[in-house]
Amino acid sequence: GGGLEASRTDALTHSLSRPLPRYRARVEKVESSSKVHVFYIDYGNKETLPSTRLAALPPAFSIRVLSVQATEYKFAFIQVPQDVSTWGAGGFGGSRAIRISSF
Repeated sequence: GGGLEASRTDALTHSLSRPLPRYRARVEKVESSSKVHVFYIDYGNKETLPSTRLAALPPAFSIRVLSVQATEYKFAFIQVPQDVSTWGAGGFGGSRAIRISSF
């Protein structure tokens, strides 16, 4: 199958193993048919995948019917300690993005 022609404003679903599970995602960037950057609107994570793994979102699952469950935030004026030994056993992960879900 050819997959969906995605634009930045499309709301889409993605499936790791067809036919289920499916996840709602928003297209953030289209590099090519093999590289589409998506943001999972209910979980907050991001992924790059081929357009062949995208499909149109059924109307019953649109954001007008079922609101977005994750919100992306950016923190300002945060200073990360230079001494990584103070971060604890789990570590902070350096420049990893922090996602906060709102349910």
